[in-house]
Amino acid sequence: ITSSAILYLLLTYLGVKDVDVILPKRFSEGYGLSMASINRINEGLLITVDNGIAAVDEIKAAKDKGLTVLVLDHHLIREDGLVPEADVIVNPNAIPGGDFSKYCGAGLSFKLAQLLTDNSNVLDRLETLAAIGTVADVMELVGDNRNIVKKGLEFLNSGKTVVGLKALIEELGLYYITETDFGFKFGPIINAAGRIYDDGTMTAFELLTSNNFAEAKEKARRLIDINEELGYEQAITSILLCIVMMFAMLTTGVPALAAPTSTCTFTVEADKIEAHRGDTITFTVYLQQTGKQNTLEFTVVPLKGLTYVANSGTLAENISETMGFDEVAWTEQSMYCSGFGAYSYTGTEKIELLTFKCTVDADAEFKDYSFDLTDCWADDDNYQTKNAVVIPSAFSVVEKAEPESLPGDFNVDGKVSVKDIRKIAFALANNDYDSLKNLNT
Repeated sequence: ITSSAILYLLLTYLGVKDVDVILPKRFSEGYGLSMASINRINEGLLITVDNGIAAVDEIKAAKDKGLTVLVLDHHLIREDGLVPEADVIVNPNAIPGGDFSKYCGAGLSFKLAQLLTDNSNVLDRLETLAAIGTVADVMELVGDNRNIVKKGLEFLNSGKTVVGLKALIEELGLYYITETDFGFKFGPIINAAGRIYDDGTMTAFELLTSNNFAEAKEKARRLIDINEELGYEQAITSILLCIVMMFAMLTTGVPALAAPTSTCTFTVEADKIEAHRGDTITFTVYLQQTGKQNTLEFTVVPLKGLTYVANSGTLAENISETMGFDEVAWTEQSMYCSGFGAYSYTGTEKIELLTFKCTVDADAEFKDYSFDLTDCWADDDNYQTKNAVVIPSAFSVVEKAEPESLPGDFNVDGKVSVKDIRKIAFALANNDYDSLKNLNT
C-alpha cells in the first residue's frame, strides 16, 4: 500500500495523466499480479511494485496485449529459475550487482522517485511513507534502509509528510513517532481494512494519497476503528511479527528492528518521602546509560491519586549541550530527545533530564506509591534499540496529624499552636526574621 501510494503521488506530481492503481482484492483475487488484473488493463505502462518477479505467465499476457511492463520487486525468483519477460526488472534481492539488496517495495518506489525528481519537498514526504513500509515489512535496518527510516522519522516528527499521515497521527493522538510506532501502530492500521474486506486496501491507499485533511481524518478514524475491532487477530499478528523479528536476528546476526545492545536507565525521584492530600510533589527524572545515547523518549502518566500540574515540566538547564542532543522537546507529558550519530552522548554519569510536579488528590488513598514512566525508548549511535530500565520513585501518602496544640516553653501558657510552628518553620526557611518578631513565642 505504501509503495503504491509513493508511485501514485510521484507520477501525479510529474504530470502523468490517467494514473490507475490496482490493489489486489484479498479474497477474490489473492496476492500479487493476477490475470484478472491484466484483463482490466488495455494499454499503457504497467508497473508492478512489491510483486511481479514470480508472475511469469501474467506478465507474458500483459506483453501479448502490447503493454510496457516495469517490475519493482524485492522477492526471490521462482524455484524453477524463470523470470518474467518484462521490459525492465528492478529487484536487487534477486538479481545481483546492485549496491544494496535489502530494500522493500516501498524503498524501491522511493529510490525510483529520487531518480525522477530532485524536489526535496516531494521526496521528503515520500520518504515518510518509505520509512513506514520498510519497518512494517520487517526489513533489516542496515545500510540505506537505516537512512530511509531515520530521515523518514525526522520528517514525520517535524510535520513534513503527506496529508493522510498527518490525519492519522492526529487521530492517534501521537506527539512523537518512533520506528516502533511504524511496526505496531501504523502498519496494522494501514493493513486493517484489507484483512477483513475484499477491497479494503483501497481505503488505506485513499488515506495515504488524500489531499483533503477532513476526509483523511474520517478515513483514518475508520481504519483505526477497524483495527481495534480485529482484537484477537491483531494480537496474533503482533506475536507473529515478534517471532519473525527474532528469527531474523538469529539467522542474520543483524536485528530486524533493533536488538537491545546497551542499557538506558531512567530514575524518578520525588522531593518528599511522605506527602499529604493537597501537597505538591516535585519529581525529577535522571538518565544513566552505557554505550552511546542517540535518541530517547518517555511519557509521564500520573498515578491514580495524583494529578499532573499542567505546564510544570521543566527541562534541565543546558541539557542539549550536556548530552549532545540537537533536538530536545517536552510536550505536556511526553519527552523526546535526539542526538546525531557519531556525536551522540557517551557519558555514563547520572544526568538530570527534567522536573515536573503533581498534586496529591483530595481523595488519594493513604498508602505507599511508586511513580513510574511509560513508553520508554532509546537507541544508540547505530540506531539500535537500547534496553530501557526505569527505577521508579517511592513515597507514601499519609494522613495529616492535626493536634490542637503541643506542649512547650514557647508561650506564657506553656503551649504553642501547630499554626505557630508552621509560621516559624516557613520564616526560618526563607530567612524572614521580621515575621518572627510578630510571633508571640
